[in-house]
Amino acid sequence: MPYALIPEGFELKKVTPLQEEAVKAHRRHEDIVALLGNEKVPGLIIGGVLLASLPKLLSIILPLLAKQIPGIPSDAAELVDQAIFIKDLNEALGEIIVPGGRILFEGEAKDFWDKYVTK
Repeated sequence: MPYALIPEGFELKKVTPLQEEAVKAHRRHEDIVALLGNEKVPGLIIGGVLLASLPKLLSIILPLLAKQIPGIPSDAAELVDQAIFIKDLNEALGEIIVPGGRILFEGEAKDFWDKYVTK
């Protein structure tokens, strides 16, 4: 017979499998209530939804902006490629420029060279 911490006074008692399942269900409920009671969770949920929908939003917004502002790429793939290039460049420069101390992006300068210069 398994043991479980029973919530009333948190005593360790022998329980039947059915009682153990009831204690686990109660704990799951308490965990969900605590999670939803946290003030930061709604922001995290909204951020996750926006991040997941970002490709679709970009595919709608970019063509509209490209019609009004010249120089903005109308293709989301082109914009993502530009963003990745800028990120890689910043990491490579960060490895080269940061004097002494710990290298934040070790090997990024070589990766940048291999990826963009020696194609």
